[in-house]
Amino acid sequence: MAAYPSTLPAPIVDGYGVQPVSATARTPMDSGPARVRRRFTRVPQIVTATWDYTDDEMATFKTWWENPLDLDMGANWFWITIPVGSGGTVTVEARFIAPYAAHPKRGGEAAWQVKGRLEVRNA
Repeated sequence: MAAYPSTLPAPIVDGYGVQPVSATARTPMDSGPARVRRRFTRVPQIVTATWDYTDDEMATFKTWWENPLDLDMGANWFWITIPVGSGGTVTVEARFIAPYAAHPKRGGEAAWQVKGRLEVRNA
């Protein structure tokens, strides 16, 4: 499995968020209460992450993104270390839900801001 390049910065906390996926399925009944059942034994989470990259780091990210042996345009799972609520970090398996979005930044060292939504397991 691919790993997030160690030469790139970790996701920044500003703009970072976690959204658990519903672990249950609900079926309405003709009469009486709805039937609720568990869908997963391991509940995936959706993580919204933001990275600030220099031009060189953006080139590294794009190469990693496009490489069929690494992300293969976002289709493959990869290892990444993400922040957790107490200020620490945890290494998880993740994959992009959709292609990333990159926007040029004004001022400062970082030339690019990259945003992505990740499906995370083992969090």
